[in-house]
Amino acid sequence: MGEVRHQLSNNFDGSPSWYYTAVKLDLEAKGIIKRMEGSKPQKLQLPE
Repeated sequence: MGEVRHQLSNNFDGSPSWYYTAVKLDLEAKGIIKRMEGSKPQKLQLPE
């Protein structure tokens, strides 16, 4: 999330964290990425 904020801070109208969350959930729903179970902090991976 830190890198997302850094990359979008100067050229983004709105909240980068909400945009990141919305995109992440959309990619999860489509099966493009998945959460790694038991990882803290949360990690994501491409499905096998």
